[in-house]
Amino acid sequence: MREHQPLPRRGIDNRPPSATATLGSGFAFVAIIVALLWAVSYPTLAVTVLAVVGASALALRTGGRALARRFHGRITELSIPGVATIRISVSPN
Repeated sequence: MREHQPLPRRGIDNRPPSATATLGSGFAFVAIIVALLWAVSYPTLAVTVLAVVGASALALRTGGRALARRFHGRITELSIPGVATIRISVSPN
């Protein structure tokens, strides 16, 4: 009697999933889809939120650089009585 060998089933792979398919990437994918659906549902609000976030990021970058230039080399001391004295200096990096 011949032994029957089963044919491989198409579409089923016994190899483990890709190393890049992590739980975090799955959550990120779902979050991006939800954000896109929200942006399609509320386009004016989405553009406004995007503009405010972008303007805030730009203001923080330029404002942070200006503050670093202004306070470069200045050492500020904060004294906590009976505990310690803390010295703070700002560098433009």
